[in-house]
Amino acid sequence: MADKGSIAIKTRHSQQNFNFADQTPSLMPPRKKHDTKDDNSVKKTRSETNPKKISRKSIGSFEQPDLTSFLLQTNGQQLSARQSNIFFKRLRELEEADAHLIYRGDKKDRLLDKFNIQPHGFPRMFNDYLFMIGDKGRHFWNGAIEEGGHTIPTFDLTDTSKEFLEFIFDTLRSILIRKDYSESLNLRLKEFAVKYPDFMDFFKFKKNKKDFIAKILSANPRERLNARDFYLTLLHQFGKNDFYPASFLLSVTKRISVARSFIRWDQINDNGIILFGWVPKEQGHLLYNRFMLAGKQRIFQSIDLPTAGRFYKEQHEITLKGGLLPHYIIGYFYREQGVENFEVNPAIFDIADPDWPEQGLPVDQTHFGEQIKGTRFKKAFYITPPGDYYEF
Repeated sequence: MADKGSIAIKTRHSQQNFNFADQTPSLMPPRKKHDTKDDNSVKKTRSETNPKKISRKSIGSFEQPDLTSFLLQTNGQQLSARQSNIFFKRLRELEEADAHLIYRGDKKDRLLDKFNIQPHGFPRMFNDYLFMIGDKGRHFWNGAIEEGGHTIPTFDLTDTSKEFLEFIFDTLRSILIRKDYSESLNLRLKEFAVKYPDFMDFFKFKKNKKDFIAKILSANPRERLNARDFYLTLLHQFGKNDFYPASFLLSVTKRISVARSFIRWDQINDNGIILFGWVPKEQGHLLYNRFMLAGKQRIFQSIDLPTAGRFYKEQHEITLKGGLLPHYIIGYFYREQGVENFEVNPAIFDIADPDWPEQGLPVDQTHFGEQIKGTRFKKAFYITPPGDYYEF
């Protein structure tokens, strides 16, 4: 199995790739009819290059969009009929592999700034960076963060120190005992307390911090890290705390509608981007914190600490550890001058491995070291075949 992450070494193919650190509304509003010659030309070509219709549907709680309503392109150039056939064939292969489709909404200007790219560099230069580097958590591109008159502490991917565990307990406790949130958030916390009373009772008392730290530190290294990741996922998903601004986790959702509403797609004109990717069925543990979906009971039976579910269940969130790797990005949706576009990751056209839904796309990262120097990323990570993360 290939290593992937901020450095991905694909030993399986003797190739080295380097990489730093229900019904829902339509993704876009209905298209308006125009009588101009250019618009009619676009509509005709769009029909010609989308011969296979992929309808939006739910696969479990995951959604697949209808991509036939978008102008499909790669590096700003419209797909040929042959490329379009290949693209839709790959989507069907992902469906057959039971891959979990994921989405992340963001603002174009924010992503351009992260890669240190000027607006005129979109989409070609932006693609060069996104499809080589992927998207990463705040930890990898933020420096020291000052907030509320104090410096927010930062911890790396492998840290299970007593200090980090103290920080986790104290931050969780501060969330659960605080009373001055908005009315709606206070109500949500009350509902959370009713649903998870053992969790609330444990973390609201400061005396339990010693027990929390001792039980995690007494576990074997893998379980210790898994337990830490579980509680960090809760902190990251809640959002309003000291961990979030320096988090090495990245939020994605299983629902297009959530990604769309998160960035207020209908209100930001041409400044929205929705990344579209997938999590492999069999190797998902390498890409996302799996405890919200399965497996947490086994981990915590040995550690004997209370667990809880999401604060915001309606967001259908998956929390990626480190970030969304370019090997698992299908492309992204965006809108430009009223035209609805989908930019395809060009690596999709280079697939040779029949096991690509599990192994990821064959991303060419030969010049990664040179490319990363111009971005705002400050840290890196890599993942070993057993699923261990390391930061450098």
